[in-house]
Amino acid sequence: LAAGAHVLVEKPMATTAADGRAIAQAAARAGREVMVPTAMSFTRFTQKAAQAVRQGRIGSVRHAVCQMGSALDDLFAGAPMAETKDHAIRPPASTWADPARAGGYGWGQLSHALGWLVHVADIRFASLYCLDGKSPAGVDYYDAAVGRTTEGATVSLSGASTVPKQRGLHFDIRIYGTEGMIFFASESGRGRLEISRFDGDEDSAVFAPGEADYDGALPVQRFAELCAGRAVENPADAEVGARVTEALDAMYRSAASGRAETVGG
Repeated sequence: LAAGAHVLVEKPMATTAADGRAIAQAAARAGREVMVPTAMSFTRFTQKAAQAVRQGRIGSVRHAVCQMGSALDDLFAGAPMAETKDHAIRPPASTWADPARAGGYGWGQLSHALGWLVHVADIRFASLYCLDGKSPAGVDYYDAAVGRTTEGATVSLSGASTVPKQRGLHFDIRIYGTEGMIFFASESGRGRLEISRFDGDEDSAVFAPGEADYDGALPVQRFAELCAGRAVENPADAEVGARVTEALDAMYRSAASGRAETVGG
């Protein structure tokens, strides 16, 4: 960033709240972009949901539910990822199943759903309380957390790594406001986005076949366009990355302490 380059960095952007905030500050000083490739945030239906919030269509955000499940019980248990057995490069167990190296479902997967929620709802957490369930490797297989944002909204977070392989990744996110709500769900290539208002107005996005599949190329293509000097939207920038890191940092501290933890505390 200091050298004037845009930066693509894998999720989670950092593994402490202090480091995440430092990256966001460095990006602001440099006037450069950091992009975190949480691919679901780069879809057209995510843009539609974020615009609805920015335009005030659901009013002020007061509550959100964010649930995610992944078919990665092998990785979080310290075993090789079954579907990569014929790949030249396989995900190293050390970065997924070692509690001393940011292993666990929160850092490794819930960071995706949190990135979507933080961007779309434009929230920043103030405090979180988390319970977790451990894998055979000693990292979090399951996460159940409740939090409060700096604006006073309440949030429920849930993550599970033991989805059967044939079902795969799924998201279920609901954002409740003072004038309506947003519902987003994605599973097995099928997806729905619905925006519902108290005045009876309904708006929905129709997903093309396979459009709800996780497409890791989307953010890479967007980053290439950014580096080519084109004007692009960055829904997973350094500020979003910092807010996600802050939330996960507080969640892990809470799971260890058994009490609610303040963000950055």
